[in-house]
Amino acid sequence: MSYLAIVKDVDGMPRAWGHASREVDARAEAERQWAARVAQRRRDGTLDRSEERGETTCEELPREAAEAETRIEKVAKKVGPIGFPAASLRVWTCEDFEGVQPTGTAAVVVAKTKRAARKLLAPLLPQTPRNLAGDWTVVELDQTIPGARVLSDGDY
Repeated sequence: MSYLAIVKDVDGMPRAWGHASREVDARAEAERQWAARVAQRRRDGTLDRSEERGETTCEELPREAAEAETRIEKVAKKVGPIGFPAASLRVWTCEDFEGVQPTGTAAVVVAKTKRAARKLLAPLLPQTPRNLAGDWTVVELDQTIPGARVLSDGDY
């Protein structure tokens, strides 16, 4: 057995939801999502009519729906967006391609491999002899160490 609780705004639009095996837990999750949404919108200064609370509904999902959702959740943990396994995509940068003007250049690519990164980036680069020859590099960003990297600071 599975329950779905939905918090709607004053216009009846669903704005937060909760799903759980017990009704009370589904309602509690929906309430947490509602509170988090309103708090975020308040911080962003974007409060509007959609934060005016309407009704909360809760219904028992049919067994088939609950089983299908469980299967989907299991797959979603393994598979990321567009069917790529989660965490299989990597971030690459390129700072040495030739630009349209004689200034610094920088590009970011998300791809599985270095070869794939080069293949994705190549058609986007200006068509100069150096770029066409592939005389540029992609470097993988180390995502295990928190930090920031300036790709181009404007100091030419």
